[in-house]
Formats: sequence, structure tokens, C-alpha cells
Amino acid sequence: MPEQKTLDKMQKFVDKFREKTGTFGYPDLNITNILVEGLAGNVEEVGRPMCPCQFFPEGKAEAAKSSEWACPCWEFQIWKYCH
Repeated sequence: MPEQKTLDKMQKFVDKFREKTGTFGYPDLNITNILVEGLAGNVEEVGRPMCPCQFFPEGKAEAAKSSEWACPCWEFQIWKYCH
């Protein structure tokens, strides 16, 4: 489980991202909390909030490839909807 400080940081990240992009979260907050926990875990593990819905076998190498955080989920790209 990620540290509370990292969880709080990622919750703020998600809130600001949604506000900025007009996206919204899944109505079940348990799902949203899992997303935030996954982002926080990736920050602690690889140093970036990489999409927790994807598996990155070489997490640190993937994180180093790009300076952008991009979600590959088709739901997000089409409907601006994220967990």
C-alpha cells in the first residue's frame, strides 16, 4: 500500500486533471480509490503516475521513455471517462 502522502498527492492530481480536461470518475468511489492507489503505487515504484490499468513489464524503462502521462484506455479517449 502506498504512503498516505503519495495517495493524497495522487488524489489531488486526479482532481486537477479532471477539472482541467472535463473528465469524470466512475460513480463507485471504491473503483476510483483503486485507481488513485494504483497511480500512487506507480509513483513510488517507478517515479511516475503511469496508468494503473496497464501492465508495464519494464516500468522504470517505460517511465523514462516519455515525459507525458498518457492513458491508453479507449473509454477515456472516446468518452472522457475514467475509473
